[in-house]
Amino acid sequence: MSDKPKWTTPGPWSRDGLTIKSARGVIAKCPVPQDGGTFNCNKNAVLIVAAPMLYEALAGCFNLIGDIRPGWDRQDKVIAARAALAKARGETP
Repeated sequence: MSDKPKWTTPGPWSRDGLTIKSARGVIAKCPVPQDGGTFNCNKNAVLIVAAPMLYEALAGCFNLIGDIRPGWDRQDKVIAARAALAKARGETP
């Protein structure tokens, strides 16, 4: 497992309303529903901004747990976390 996705825009990311930015410029803009539908645009933007930090924290936990507890990789939550990291790297879990 690689330490971090090589294809991502380096963090930290920030938010200006519904626009997600990095030091390099705009990464994304969260859309507002045009058809009367609803979703929480602000909460989606907050979660997107946290993505680099969440990835680094979860990947770091693997290193720590792996050193402390043999057999940890058979736990359901650890398997799910490993799959989430793989998905973030664009890999098939």
